[in-house]
Amino acid sequence: MFTFPTEKNLEGWVSVLKKYKDDDDEPVSSFLPKTDDNWKSRMTDVFTRVKYKYSVLENKDLCFIASEIFYKINKIHSEIDSNKRSAIICTYFFFTLNLPENKYGSKLFQKNGAKQIYKMAKLIAKSKGNRCEKMHIKRRAEEFRGLI
Repeated sequence: MFTFPTEKNLEGWVSVLKKYKDDDDEPVSSFLPKTDDNWKSRMTDVFTRVKYKYSVLENKDLCFIASEIFYKINKIHSEIDSNKRSAIICTYFFFTLNLPENKYGSKLFQKNGAKQIYKMAKLIAKSKGNRCEKMHIKRRAEEFRGLI
C-alpha cells in the first residue's frame, strides 16, 4: 500500500522546498507554482482520484502510479503556467513518501534526473488532448523505473 499526500502534507512539503536552494544557489521557491489553498485542493484531488482507482486494481506498481499522478497533474490545465512544475513537485513528493530511504541517492533525486523529468513533463504538456494518455503513462512509468 502506498502513501498519498493530504493537503496538510502538501503544505509541509512546499514549506520545506521554499527553504532550499538548488545547485546554482538559486532558491527553489523561484521554481514553485503559486501554492495557495486552491492549488493544494486541486493537487489533493488528483492524488485522491488516483488512490481510489488503484485501490481496486491489482497493478500496484509505484512507478506506474507515480506516472499517472504526473500525467494527470500535467494535464489538468487548472493554471495557465504551472502544470508542469506542479506535476514535478507533486510526483517527487509521492516518490519521497513511498521510496525506501536507501533510494534517495538514486538518479531520480540527482540533477540529471530532474532534467529528464522536466523533459517528460514537456512531452506530456505538448501532447494533444488525452488521446495518448495510456501510452504516456506507460512510457513515463518505464522512465521512472530507470531513474530509481
